[in-house]
Amino acid sequence: MSGGVDSLMTALLLKEQGVEVWGIHMIVGEPSNAEGYTDSYSNRFKKTREVLDRIEENLQLEIRTVDFRQVFEKTIIKPFVDSYLDGLTPNPCVVCNAKIKFGILLEKALSLGARSFATGHYVRISWDSVSKRWQLLRGIDKDKEQSYFLHQLTQDQLEHAVFPLGNRTKKEVYELIGKLNMGNVPSRESHEICFIPDNDYKNFIRKRVGIEDIAGELVDQKGTVLGKHRGIFRYTVGQRRGIGIPSSEPYYVVSIDPKTNRVQIGRKADLYARRLVVSGINWVSISPPTKRIKADTQIRYRHRPVSASIEVVEKDRALVEFDTPQKAITPGQYAVFYDHDLLLGGGQITEALR
Repeated sequence: MSGGVDSLMTALLLKEQGVEVWGIHMIVGEPSNAEGYTDSYSNRFKKTREVLDRIEENLQLEIRTVDFRQVFEKTIIKPFVDSYLDGLTPNPCVVCNAKIKFGILLEKALSLGARSFATGHYVRISWDSVSKRWQLLRGIDKDKEQSYFLHQLTQDQLEHAVFPLGNRTKKEVYELIGKLNMGNVPSRESHEICFIPDNDYKNFIRKRVGIEDIAGELVDQKGTVLGKHRGIFRYTVGQRRGIGIPSSEPYYVVSIDPKTNRVQIGRKADLYARRLVVSGINWVSISPPTKRIKADTQIRYRHRPVSASIEVVEKDRALVEFDTPQKAITPGQYAVFYDHDLLLGGGQITEALR
């Protein structure tokens, strides 16, 4: 129970079905003494607790609270910072879902007597009697569906998962919530990283590491030095703004090399690549393929999936080759494979091959 409309509606729908429901809320993020934010962690949690109290009263259910700040720091925040310092662009939500929400939070809920674990994700799940596997599918709301973020879930985790919102749209959820007299339940969509309230990840990293600049070279496609940068953590592949090199045509970040502390820039055409290497693959709805397969491949959350060939080269590594070159393939992000709405699997992008 986050205190938002999706978890609220999840609990309400289950109660209407006659299911015995209780909630669990995890405390994560920066500790209360964190500096640099106008809205401190303690104040934010106080507001959330007020919302949770109203939900408890209106829905007549218990919401238990667990403090995961220490493990969240170790598992999510520190790797997030380290990834940017290594020239990668991480997606902490993917890791959080697999290791925190459906990891230690699920384990905690089961230890407290839960039989199933319901969340407000807009995804669907089904059991395939032929393959004897749980299958993960996109939610029906194409603008909201969140299967991309759950591609690292295991069969053991999916066995306990319940997703009541998978067959509903966000608009429906808002309309249903609007009919309830719940007071001030947060209804706006959040696009922030949960542990960075002001969404300024560069300033967050700078303060965490205690640095101002880690200067390096900006180079073109031939390696010619065109200028200086202030730290590779300030850049991501495909970025246009903030490069600071005057030119008649815009420059874009093409690649980042942490070994040389160089940021390579180029023109828009230089952003395209046909192949990528992916590692840490988790095959969700199918067994690991033994031969090359075709799949619709999505290389970031808002990327439109495109046809590609996936060839497993090692147990958890694969070479992905697109039918057509793709723009701004970004190491640190995830490539996720689909067969229409069925999520096959996915892993982290380690390299783009041009």
